[in-house]
Amino acid sequence: MSFLEKQLHKDFGNHFTITSYLPKFEKSGEWEGKLHLIFSIKNYNQFSAITVDKVDKRIFKMADILMILDDYDGKGFKMNFWNKNNEKLENIPHTRNVYLYCNELLVDKNLLVKFFFEKKLRLHIRDKQYFDMEKPDFFISHDSNDKEEVARPLFNELVKRGYKVWYDEFSLKIGDSLVDSIDEGIRTCKKGIIILSPNFLSNESWAKSELQAIRVKHIQKGNIILPIWHNISAKDLDEQYWLLNIFGGNTSNGIEYLVSQIERSLN
Repeated sequence: MSFLEKQLHKDFGNHFTITSYLPKFEKSGEWEGKLHLIFSIKNYNQFSAITVDKVDKRIFKMADILMILDDYDGKGFKMNFWNKNNEKLENIPHTRNVYLYCNELLVDKNLLVKFFFEKKLRLHIRDKQYFDMEKPDFFISHDSNDKEEVARPLFNELVKRGYKVWYDEFSLKIGDSLVDSIDEGIRTCKKGIIILSPNFLSNESWAKSELQAIRVKHIQKGNIILPIWHNISAKDLDEQYWLLNIFGGNTSNGIEYLVSQIERSLN
């Protein structure tokens, strides 16, 4: 699954069923993009998505493909499809929303949106600019001595699965205010991952300041903190005993298993 498809599944996969297709264009060369039909029997509606690395002029043909796939009766789109039990589900209303996930736009964005609108389709573009503005899913608080062994592998695995992560090594730019940037990352993130290790617990400066800031948000919002235990036991948390009341993960289980546990916290 590509990064863009992971973004799509992160956005909609938990609440909708996604069926994917590979559109073919005659005399237009190979196209690496995919068309995704996203529907909910519970809510009785559906919409569409397109994932493609680079958006070229062939994207305009996708609007026509959507028109062919859907039965437009002048009032709205409806579609017939089959579920996993090979049962035909008829006339599920289409919301006329189409989400375009891409890394690079080689066509005029305004022209593209207007073209889809003329086809009675609402196009929502989720490109690099959109993802850069999106709030992070996770903030990783850690001691710098744990960067190589835990923090960076954890960051890489989360990003590989399509999550946006505030991580100092990649989230700070030259000239940024360290205090302001960290505060912004903690304030906007959905979850705060804290790598609890002997290094972290002995850090009297940045690490404990970050922990306190995340704790305040945890008290205000609830279920914010995700503690990760690394080479420590319960007796090491005498000063931070309140963390014992929050179920956490342990690096002894491996990074991939740990990230799978972390993913469940967003569901």
